[in-house]
Amino acid sequence: MQGKSTKFMSHYETIGVHETATSEEIKKAYRERSKELHPDANDGNDKGFAKLAKAYEVLSDPERRKKYDETDRKSTRLNSSHVPDLV
Repeated sequence: MQGKSTKFMSHYETIGVHETATSEEIKKAYRERSKELHPDANDGNDKGFAKLAKAYEVLSDPERRKKYDETDRKSTRLNSSHVPDLV
């Protein structure tokens, strides 16, 4: 796999907002990005849209966002191939 690098993108980067974004800012950015990444606008390619939807699913729920901020995001900064501990 020469010449191909994988960069981890946080949910915040996927949606296009700063980590301190309000829920309204997240919603607005999600709606804008979803128009860009929707499969109907991308010849049926839904990979980017699915990733965006997953990011919004986490960040739009206050409890899930808090957990993400406390655990998942910090862990992935240390290791981009992070698999969350289930213990």
